[in-house]
Amino acid sequence: MINQKAKFFVGLFIAAGISLAVITIIFLGMNRFLEKGQFYAVYFNESVQGLKIDSPVKYRGVAIGHIERISLAPDSKLIEVVLKIEADITLEENMVAQQKAVGITGSKFIELDLMSDSVEASSPDLKFPTEYRVLASRPSNISELFRSADDIIKKLNALDIVDISDSLKVTLHHLDQALQDFDAKGISGDIRTSLTDINKNFDPERWDKVVTGIEKSIGSLNEVFRNTNSLMANASGLIARTEAEVANLSRYILVVGQYLEKASSSLDQTLEQVSIQPSQLLFSEPPIEKEFEKNIK
Repeated sequence: MINQKAKFFVGLFIAAGISLAVITIIFLGMNRFLEKGQFYAVYFNESVQGLKIDSPVKYRGVAIGHIERISLAPDSKLIEVVLKIEADITLEENMVAQQKAVGITGSKFIELDLMSDSVEASSPDLKFPTEYRVLASRPSNISELFRSADDIIKKLNALDIVDISDSLKVTLHHLDQALQDFDAKGISGDIRTSLTDINKNFDPERWDKVVTGIEKSIGSLNEVFRNTNSLMANASGLIARTEAEVANLSRYILVVGQYLEKASSSLDQTLEQVSIQPSQLLFSEPPIEKEFEKNIK
């Protein structure tokens, strides 16, 4: 009896656990299904290996949604990735999507950013109708690296390697010929001869005399400058004294001129009186008039 009750409770516990698990799964699924959001479509012309459903969608590192679906586009060439963005977030028209790797695990997520001069979109041309609003896309960093490497290889292949090699060989041949024709020993001998001549012409006593003469000339020149300065100072004093003497002489001449002017005026008056009454030269007063002269008058 006890065994039957134990089995019953064990079965009841297992049934309750299974029911609870089923309810939890259904609840989580319905919650995800009923979750509100906005859908956007992104089309890639490259491999999307590493992207998975529910992989995060980030805007500059901040999660704003997840990947809802990954499928082949209607043209069977592009890869369509449907994004579900949170309901309270509205993406701008100039958004661009790019695949980003998560460390070295191989997993990827979608990174959104604004288009700018440094972030340009290179979305593939769509020739079919779309269900959701389309966001621009650009190749991943790895794809851009491979593309740059391919461009470099193409440019290298476009170069005429054979012609460049032939030109380099000719240049090296000419250089080798020039080095062989280069008379290094002769030039070295000429340099040694020139140095020997310089050493012979270089007489220390002669150069000492030249230096001594230059020093004396410099000393004489300094003395001339000092004498010139003294002369200029004396000349300045002489000019100052001369200016003072000239000023005094001008004042004396002015006074003498005034006296001469007064004397000339007095002389003019005297001459005028003499011309009128000449007797004043001998008499201090004019002569007495006679009686008959008075009567005549």
